[in-house]
Amino acid sequence: MRIIQYILSVLSLIFLFQSCQSTDIEISEWRGPNRDGIFPENNLLDVWPETGPELLWEFNEVGLGYSSAAVIDDFVFTAGTIDSISYVYKFDHVGNLIWKTKLGPEWMINFPGINSTPYIYDKLGYIQGGLGILYCFNAETGKIEWTKDLFKDFDGANNKYGITENFLIDGD
Repeated sequence: MRIIQYILSVLSLIFLFQSCQSTDIEISEWRGPNRDGIFPENNLLDVWPETGPELLWEFNEVGLGYSSAAVIDDFVFTAGTIDSISYVYKFDHVGNLIWKTKLGPEWMINFPGINSTPYIYDKLGYIQGGLGILYCFNAETGKIEWTKDLFKDFDGANNKYGITENFLIDGD
């Protein structure tokens, strides 16, 4: 669990620099601006210090799962599962918890916990749980705006690992 939090902290720092570009609409992209895991910034270290990067902050109560950090200009979003219930979290860039919103029951068979990274677009957040529920939440308040049961509404079925998706908004 501590390793996951350390990774989240490092990712948050990396994506903090990426997110400092000013746009009218704030968008977080899974794996960076081109969704390829390549950070386009210049003047980065070629070699890490022997002690590693400085830990700026950590939060040890996110729970289970494989969600990454979604970073926008002023905030960091992530998700985790505690006692089979998933939550989405919002932090400021110094690690203060702004809010924690309950999503619902989560996939707990293998690779337990929520596996989706929040996608933030134009003041709304989107995330999907392993049981096929798509959640739309207000990125400012954490209030759930709407949900969609993709299996029920589209006559789908889960796979043997639970759903793991990271969204992309294309057009309207």
